[in-house]
Amino acid sequence: MRFLYLVILLLPLNLSARNIDPINAVIGDESFNYTFDRLPNVYDSETLRIITHLKYVLQNLEKTDISNLTEQQKYNRAILLSHLAKYIEIGNFPKNEFSNISNRPNFIDSNGNICAVGFLIAETIGRETAEHLNAQYQFEYIMNMDSHILDQWLHEYGLSRLEAAMIQPAYGPVLTPSTKNISSTEVGWDYGLLSAGLFSSQAILTYTAHSNKREHSLKKRYWLSIAATTVSAVSLYTGIEGFKNSEQNYRKESNPEVTIIPYTVYNEKYPRKKIISLINVGAGLFSLVYNGLQAFNYKADMEPPRIRIYSSLQYIPNELDPIPSLSLSYSF
Repeated sequence: MRFLYLVILLLPLNLSARNIDPINAVIGDESFNYTFDRLPNVYDSETLRIITHLKYVLQNLEKTDISNLTEQQKYNRAILLSHLAKYIEIGNFPKNEFSNISNRPNFIDSNGNICAVGFLIAETIGRETAEHLNAQYQFEYIMNMDSHILDQWLHEYGLSRLEAAMIQPAYGPVLTPSTKNISSTEVGWDYGLLSAGLFSSQAILTYTAHSNKREHSLKKRYWLSIAATTVSAVSLYTGIEGFKNSEQNYRKESNPEVTIIPYTVYNEKYPRKKIISLINVGAGLFSLVYNGLQAFNYKADMEPPRIRIYSSLQYIPNELDPIPSLSLSYSF
């Protein structure tokens, strides 16, 4: 019974391994089988498969008997293989823009990412030549390219057409990145305590400053209002930041050696945090305006104006000045 359960459990994995398209038209998935002692499955990333394949082919090309080549061809071939090692290290591979069903070569994709053979051509005889071949044979296999330019390049650099075809990977369909919606009712103990502390502080300071006017001097009420205004500003800022963080979208890159999905988009929502943030904003704004105005009034009552103007109406009747006069005086 346990054996039957194990077979059923592993059946989808085995089916996916059989149905997956090979990475190369000549040697298939020989590289992956050699490296990992198994065939690839849908859970193996394309990047891992391409790198495994190119490293395997590079090792075999380095071991190939090239005694039939001229000295110049041997020299050119060595340069070519060094460029292939560089290409593997860079790891910018094109995507499948031809088929959503099966693997297919792509000489240069729409983002300018170039295939392995195209990279070797670009590094040795120029990007223009690679672009020219791409215009004619973008999605074609090396063995099917009828190009004298390609034949001349292969001969000059001591590479057979079959060896070039062994290098050329076929790329799988472009996978749609996954999206995860995360909704939580948790506020977070740190944000909850901070919000409760700010709200309580505003209420206590406001009540103390303005409800017991007989017990406190103008100066004390003024500084209590300033303290309440400061706490209100902090509450307002905390509420705005909390509201922005109560719903956020971000992208997390995946490890290409673990998953075939390039990245995952996360959408996090915290509705309770949003409500508490709105309370922080409302309370902070009201308290800021109210205590700010009260502090201004207390300040005005504490400090008399710098210039005082006094006026008095004087009337001393006499024959020379029968009209009353207005007297103005000021003090600093």
